[in-house]
Amino acid sequence: MATVDLLPNGNGYSTQWTVAAGSRPSCLWTNDGATSYIQKDSGSVGIDSYTLDDMPVGVDSINSVTAYAIIGRSGASAGNGNIGCRYSSTNLLNTAALFPGSWAGWNFPMANAPGGGAWSVAVLNSTEVLIRAQGDGTGGVNDYCTQLYVHVDYNANSVFLLILSWLLPLLGAGVIFSQFKAALGILARQHRNRPRFTEAEQLELWRAWQEHRHPHSLSGLVTA
Repeated sequence: MATVDLLPNGNGYSTQWTVAAGSRPSCLWTNDGATSYIQKDSGSVGIDSYTLDDMPVGVDSINSVTAYAIIGRSGASAGNGNIGCRYSSTNLLNTAALFPGSWAGWNFPMANAPGGGAWSVAVLNSTEVLIRAQGDGTGGVNDYCTQLYVHVDYNANSVFLLILSWLLPLLGAGVIFSQFKAALGILARQHRNRPRFTEAEQLELWRAWQEHRHPHSLSGLVTA
């Protein structure tokens, strides 16, 4: 198994919180307290939503998806809020609770994607992470968030990792990456769509390897 943290990389469908320190979205990348964070008056409803980094190449299946946030509030009478994700115009949020009086972590495990479908690479690559202020607190008191991201536990594609482990030493030896761009593209398509390589794709991988070992030795080979 492997894990990855998908960080905010741009504004989502709603930007109703204010950047108090730093800049959006990098102010939510690390748990650095008041050094960089967003805030929302707890007396009004407000959602901040962010697009996420894409999943890495070579994913076989998704085991779990969890939204994480480091949040707080500025006064004893702040309101409730929640965190979650958005996919295909549907929000999935945890049960609203009072924002903590000092910086603390929240997490929301999601067995299914918003709307009830299964998690997949394609779904995660179109998912936004969000935080919501309920608007039921005292005006002039702020809710805070200094970190917001989605944690994914997944199974890596063993065939992809095996071939990548074979290619990387060649790339590290000074091979120009463009020579293997087409082969890597085949791998990317394979792990998303099919359980195995076609004969044509196997031939293309072999050709790229031979071309690296003996440049121009296959210049007359017909592959299609």
